[in-house]
Amino acid sequence: MKGYRSIPVIYMRGGTSKGAYVDLADLSADATIRDKEILSLYGSPDKH
Repeated sequence: MKGYRSIPVIYMRGGTSKGAYVDLADLSADATIRDKEILSLYGSPDKH
């Protein structure tokens, strides 16, 4: 898929909470890009 890249991720559940865990080494060193990568794991921004 054009514009996407693969990042290894583990989704973990604790009680009723869930979260994505990613190795920092697999994300961009640039904080702005890294934040966008993390948000995209959760479908943000909504692509309507």
